[in-house]
Amino acid sequence: KALRDGQQLTREELAFVLAKAKIGAIDNLRRAHLMMRAELDAVVVSGARRGKQFTYALLDERAPSGLKFTHEEALAELTRRYLRSRGPATAADFAWWSGLTLTEARRGFATVQSEFEQAVLEGEIYWFPSSPPIKSTAKPTAHWLATYDEYLIGYKDRSAAVQPEDAQQIIGGEVFTSTCLVNGKVVGVWKRTLLKNEAFIEMTGFTSLRAADSKALVKATEGYSRFLGLPIKLQQNT
Repeated sequence: KALRDGQQLTREELAFVLAKAKIGAIDNLRRAHLMMRAELDAVVVSGARRGKQFTYALLDERAPSGLKFTHEEALAELTRRYLRSRGPATAADFAWWSGLTLTEARRGFATVQSEFEQAVLEGEIYWFPSSPPIKSTAKPTAHWLATYDEYLIGYKDRSAAVQPEDAQQIIGGEVFTSTCLVNGKVVGVWKRTLLKNEAFIEMTGFTSLRAADSKALVKATEGYSRFLGLPIKLQQNT
C-alpha cells in the first residue's frame, strides 16, 4: 500500500512502514532479506534515485506492459541478452549465471547459434557477438569494481581475469570482495570508507605493481572521486 499510486520509497522508509505494521524487529539484515524476497516475487523493482539514495517502486506500476514469451522464446531471448552483454562465454558460464541446467543452457545456445560467432580455446567453445576489433592502448587502464560485479560473477570460469591462486582472496564461500582491474586483470582487492566530506580507498595488491599500473589506479580514483563528488585518499598496499 505504501508504494501505490507511483510512490517510491527508500529502504529505510519502507523499514519504518514495516515496523509500523508490526511486522516485527527490522534490523538491517532482515530488512535486506525482506526486500530481496519482494524483488524475487516480482512485487517491487528499483525506483528513481533520490540524491544518493536508492528507492523501490511497485513492478506493476513501473513496468506495466511486459512482453509475453513462450518458454522457448524466453530461453532464446535470455541467451541472446547474456551473450550480447557478456560474451565470449561458454554454456557452463551461462548455466552458472542464469540458474538454468546445463542442458537448457546448451539448448539456448543452439537456438541462437546463427546470431553469434564461436571459437574453441583449450577444448571449450566460446560464443560471442560480432564486434569491431578493440584498439589497444599504450598506457594501462584501471577500474574499481563493486562487490558482485558482473565482470566476475557473470562467469563460472574466471581464470581469464584472475589467477587461481588469487581467487581465494576474492571469493570466501559465496561472498565476493570488491576488486580492482588493470588491463582487464584482477590485481587486488579494495575497501572504501565513506565519510561526510571525503572518502578513503585501501587497496591490497596481490603482487607489487608496476609504476604505470599504480598511476592507472590513481587515474581511476580521480574518476571515482568526480562521481562521488568527494575527494578520495588512496592507499596502495602489497
